[in-house]
Amino acid sequence: MKIAVIGGGMAGLSTAYYLSLQPDNQIDLYEKSGSFGGLLGLLTVNDVGFEGYYHHLFKSDKDIIKLAHELNIDHKLLYLPSSVGVYYENKIYPFSKPKNLLTFSPLSVVDRIRLGLVAVYLQKFVTEKNWMKLRGISASTWMKKYSGKKAYELIWEPLLKGKFGEHADSVSMAWLWSRLYLRSKSRNGSHEELVYLDGGFKLLVDKLVEELKTRKVNLYPNSDIVEIKPSSNKGLTLLSLQGQTLQYDKVIVTTPNPVFTKLCPSLPETYKAKLDKVKYRAAMVTVFELKNKFMNDIYWLNINDPSLHILAAVEHTNFVDASKYGSAHLLYAGAYPAQNDALMTMDKKTLFDLVVSDLKRINPKFNKSWVEKHWIFRDKFAQPIVDTNYHTYIPPVKTGIKNLYLVNMSQIYPEDRGTNQAVRDGKAIADKIISGEY
Repeated sequence: MKIAVIGGGMAGLSTAYYLSLQPDNQIDLYEKSGSFGGLLGLLTVNDVGFEGYYHHLFKSDKDIIKLAHELNIDHKLLYLPSSVGVYYENKIYPFSKPKNLLTFSPLSVVDRIRLGLVAVYLQKFVTEKNWMKLRGISASTWMKKYSGKKAYELIWEPLLKGKFGEHADSVSMAWLWSRLYLRSKSRNGSHEELVYLDGGFKLLVDKLVEELKTRKVNLYPNSDIVEIKPSSNKGLTLLSLQGQTLQYDKVIVTTPNPVFTKLCPSLPETYKAKLDKVKYRAAMVTVFELKNKFMNDIYWLNINDPSLHILAAVEHTNFVDASKYGSAHLLYAGAYPAQNDALMTMDKKTLFDLVVSDLKRINPKFNKSWVEKHWIFRDKFAQPIVDTNYHTYIPPVKTGIKNLYLVNMSQIYPEDRGTNQAVRDGKAIADKIISGEY
């Protein structure tokens, strides 16, 4: 069988990898950019890989951890303590352990107790078996009712508005529950432990690419596929910008929905309607290589201050020791703006200055002289807006065109999108194709 996979991020790489377990298949993997893995393997500091967007794994991310075992790089998995903070009213509050909540002075004692009880309820009493009762309820409504108005405004509203903007009030409580529930799986008592790869996710991407080459998968970076259409022999035809036509028995697309819609104008209107109904927020991340440590002991800082442009400051080298990177300190400053927001369109120098100004608010000692290097990345289709009706219009894997399939982050629900889910869904479709179900 001749199969094309469109998109060389983690979903595309995983799909091609698991399809190649059946040696009779010819697998061709097409990627628009010059490299595979998206931003997972893009950067290096002192010859050590790290990511264009901040990444870690939860201990419950079994699919990608299993893949690391299959690729014989499981000895590179690092299980490391994590630390979380909240920036509010010009102060950083530690927020990693239950005792931190008890001393969180911006909330009254009663509000702290309510917030703690809500966290326990969501992590212990809402499970994979009964979470669906939350999907039609907005996170704002649920949290205001159970954690209280003040706790909502101080803790949850900045997260929801920072992530979803004007759509914050319609985001499903099922999405927020999933974030909290999956994170709780990485806790051991009061201690949170997250997973990273020694050498960065570049190690995983490079190993996957090497394995695909060994298995005779054809890799096509810088591909110029511009259209997918049904062919007369019941297969599918790919058209390139240069006018080349390529015939396949099956095609699996892993691009965002708007890209897929343009690639395949002959999709059924009912399917297109579902693709179009999924709306996205963008992402902007500025990555810094610094001479000095930015925060004393916080890895992940939630910025609960709407006057700042960034939602999170993630000091990677407070998670993975700076010695791994030749003593360089690595910091991410990220936001999820609207696709037409100024953060997505302004020139890079202006954006850099703006982010530096925000970081200086958080740490007044910080200035440009600390910065050795910096990188800026922007993605228009970073975060699907998971509203209370989202479950009714998730696009199916089967597209309505025979032998044409879609696997992408818009189908991940109720979890937030992530590399583990990309591996899981890539394996799922490969298994179904190999078994003959698809």
